[in-house]
Formats: sequence, C-alpha cells, structure tokens
Amino acid sequence: MARFYVKKNDKWNIFSSIADGFLYSDFMPFEELQAVVIGETVVDKMKDLGTLLTSSPRLNTMSYEEAEEHIRARRLADAYEEGDECGRCFGASFNDCERCRGLVQDPDCQWT
Repeated sequence: MARFYVKKNDKWNIFSSIADGFLYSDFMPFEELQAVVIGETVVDKMKDLGTLLTSSPRLNTMSYEEAEEHIRARRLADAYEEGDECGRCFGASFNDCERCRGLVQDPDCQWT
C-alpha cells in the first residue's frame, strides 16, 4: 500500500492510495505523526519477530552452519580477489598458514 505524507498548515496526515483517502480524521502536529508511525512500525516488527518462534517465520532465517559457510565463502572470495592466496593454502593441504586457516574446510587438516 502506497502511503503519502501530506502537510497542511504545519500539520500532517497520511494519504492512502488504496483507500483513496486520509488514514486519520484530523491532521496532527509532526511530533504526533512521528509517534504514531513509529508505534505502528514497532507493533509490526514485534509481530514479525514473534513468528521466529513458529514453524512459519515471516522473517528471513538460516541455520548457524549456513551462516558460517557464507562467512567462509566470503573470506575465501576476498582473499582470492585481493591476490592474498599463499599457494600453500590453495594447494594440496588447505589450512597450512595462520592467515588462511579456516577459510576452506579440509577434512585432513587438524586445524578445521
């Protein structure tokens, strides 16, 4: 729903393009409008956050393992793009040097 903030004689209201009208019967001072809009946002966010405790969250979620994999992939891509690969880490045994350790999981490496 598109909302438009409308100012009239130093007071405010919100026009809704869905309802083709104002959301509030009276225009209000900016501070009051601000409190109303922030209150709506907080209520909406509280509802969204509450869905995290259900089987159908309305917010994006991922597992801890997936987040860790994204972090490792980003570090690896950054190191490669910056030309920081040391040769040892990207050769036969991935995690030989201290700087690159953990960027790539190596099942034979004692460090990962």
